Amino acid sequence: MHLSSSAGGFANGYVRGQTSGGSARVVSVDNLVMNTLVPKVPVIKHANTTVSFAVRSTSTGGTISSGWKAVQIGDDNTFFDGEKKVYSYSNESSLSAVNGSTKSLVLRATLTSNNDYVSPVVDLSRANMLAIENLINNDATDEHKTYGNAEMRYFSKPVTLADGQDAEDMIVYMDAYKPVNSDIKVYARLLNAEDGETLEDKDFTLMTQITASNTFSSGLDGTDVKEFQFGFSANTNGQGFLTSANNFARLNSANSNVVAYRGTDGSIYHTYKTFALKIVMTSAGTHIVPKVTNIRAVALQK
Repeated sequence: MHLSSSAGGFANGYVRGQTSGGSARVVSVDNLVMNTLVPKVPVIKHANTTVSFAVRSTSTGGTISSGWKAVQIGDDNTFFDGEKKVYSYSNESSLSAVNGSTKSLVLRATLTSNNDYVSPVVDLSRANMLAIENLINNDATDEHKTYGNAEMRYFSKPVTLADGQDAEDMIVYMDAYKPVNSDIKVYARLLNAEDGETLEDKDFTLMTQITASNTFSSGLDGTDVKEFQFGFSANTNGQGFLTSANNFARLNSANSNVVAYRGTDGSIYHTYKTFALKIVMTSAGTHIVPKVTNIRAVALQK
């Protein structure tokens, strides 16, 4: 059902189509977060003519920009300066007008021609756009479980080592774009060959970033990719880890720093045969997005 410039009251938010008989209930009127805009406007450019496009957007705080940002039709146009919102028709009325308009998103086309008899053509009947929101937040609570509070995560496939190659440690190398005010966390899930449980029964262990904690990428275009290194923490960072209820893995200083974990039944396991990784990315804002381009896990024997 499509409502265009509708007016009037609806009992309990219900609306019904007079022709189709279809009904729906309006439970909320939302403003859409936008981090990337992909405008799609059919254009015909004849010789000696040009068409350029620019957009005027609105911040999440409801401030309509006074300037214009040049955009390319059909391409991803990302707003690195901050999160934007496309306000609903009814909510736009509360915004402060700019040049007499309270529209929260305006696409402007500039048409030029060097010939008085020829003009470029813009087909507005087929014009549309994609408004893309980055699903990322700043909360990694409970990510030792399969699913915690983070909105952005990646799971690797389980890896089973060859017979006789059970590992005692692990180093993870990652090539990533990590801007300021963002974070990339690496978790590992281990399973010993003698453990009767499944890999999915195990908690994820948060690995420690070995690379300096103040290592961040510069720029906003995502090209400053840096290498990061992660490893297991020593048990001094979690004393009593083999007696606690969880099965987090640590390097056991009492056994030559071989990685160990405690099973659900209380059994203690050193080394692992199967592992899986999880990468969790967080950010202070949806317009700040870290990216991982490459990840390598090295299963080590001491």
